[in-house]
Amino acid sequence: MKVFLLHTVRPGLNLFEAEVNRRFPGHTIYNVLDDYWTKELIANSGEFSAACRLHLLEVCTSMQQAGADLIVCTCSSLTPYMPQIRPFLQIPVVQIDDRLASAVLQKGSKVLLIASAESAIVAAKGMIEAEAARVGASCEIHVLCRDDAGQIMRSGGDMAEHDRIFIEAITGEKDKGFDVFVMCQLSTAHLRQAVLEIVGANVITTPELCLTDLENYIR
Repeated sequence: MKVFLLHTVRPGLNLFEAEVNRRFPGHTIYNVLDDYWTKELIANSGEFSAACRLHLLEVCTSMQQAGADLIVCTCSSLTPYMPQIRPFLQIPVVQIDDRLASAVLQKGSKVLLIASAESAIVAAKGMIEAEAARVGASCEIHVLCRDDAGQIMRSGGDMAEHDRIFIEAITGEKDKGFDVFVMCQLSTAHLRQAVLEIVGANVITTPELCLTDLENYIR
């Protein structure tokens, strides 16, 4: 089986590929790295333009034409737009946070979303609120967005400083009664254990949810 992983930033790429290979041996994994959307979202104050949609369709179509049996998109910022692309493809597309909303609501109602990009926060918040409305659940969502850490990550800077920014910021939130801490991006998922030791509460990462979801697609 040919599995194409679509990334928009480099951090986390190798770790995610390695984990896919470890859990699903015997398949061919391809990485596609395209930072067009992240740069456009920043340049256009979060607006996902028609050009962004067209490029997403073109990239997914090209992977399908290259023989992909499955596409896995690891960028949370693309989550709101992938449903518009799926109907034009003949292969499944798994979004890294497809299972996020239901997983969060199972853990509690007071939630802190953690990310370095506002677009990732918007995507996660929208999904959780929609699922809460669908099932009639109450949910209080708070946000911790550190664009300074995002700038370091996107520029290929010192990831130790990126991590320090988040650990310090999360430490300041640990006593505010949150039931769930959500690491919304692949690029912060490696901090899960460190965050768990700080907050002593439920810590959710989107890659772990996605890897579990992939069991339904990769045999």
